[in-house]
Amino acid sequence: MVRSWMSTHDIVVSYKQSANKQEQIEILADLTASDAETIIEVLKDAGVFNPNDLSFRTCKRCGEKFFTTQASGVVVCETCKRKKARKKMQDKTIKRLKKQIERYEAENEKGMKSLVPSWFVIEHRRGEIEGMKYAISLMEQEGMR
Repeated sequence: MVRSWMSTHDIVVSYKQSANKQEQIEILADLTASDAETIIEVLKDAGVFNPNDLSFRTCKRCGEKFFTTQASGVVVCETCKRKKARKKMQDKTIKRLKKQIERYEAENEKGMKSLVPSWFVIEHRRGEIEGMKYAISLMEQEGMR
């Protein structure tokens, strides 16, 4: 059941009165702060949902069927969109960490050559470098799944 100011009756009436059933499901999902699948479930429970009123598309990446109001263009489900965005963010993070590792290693090399190397800073940076390398390896393993 949708938890909002709209009752099931309100949702059903609004759906029945709409000229464009497909668009109305998206509107109802926005109004109730839920997703289209939840609204479809409410309409199914009420016995007014007709799958022929809607167009379900197949995701080109995962093959899963999903509801969309998008008439044309690349068809990708929300799950695949989120995965792609997450992968992009991980790639940026990995790139940033690798740059920082290179900088720290260069600073450590420079510090080792100085007359009075700061062992604390060098050891601290070595620990940070190892931690960053570990984080990168975890992100790369997760990205491979």
